[in-house]
Amino acid sequence: MLHSTLPEQTKFDKKTKHLLALAAAAAMGSEHCIRNQMRESVALGATEEEVLEVLVIAAYMGMTRSQSYSFRAYAEQFGRKLE
Repeated sequence: MLHSTLPEQTKFDKKTKHLLALAAAAAMGSEHCIRNQMRESVALGATEEEVLEVLVIAAYMGMTRSQSYSFRAYAEQFGRKLE
């Protein structure tokens, strides 16, 4: 559930706000928030396909940070130049 920290009147409808919150929770790895935001999104009309797309995007964005750190460490370790 999104708390009162967010304004009631925004440019996004409630379903979209919960899908955005789901994406953030998934990218950050917050299991409790993932479950809550997914449940709220579905209750507000999100389809299985919409939820899956949000999770795929969030997973991709969440892994880019670890990939970036990993490949920089790899390049440093093995004397390679990253472009």
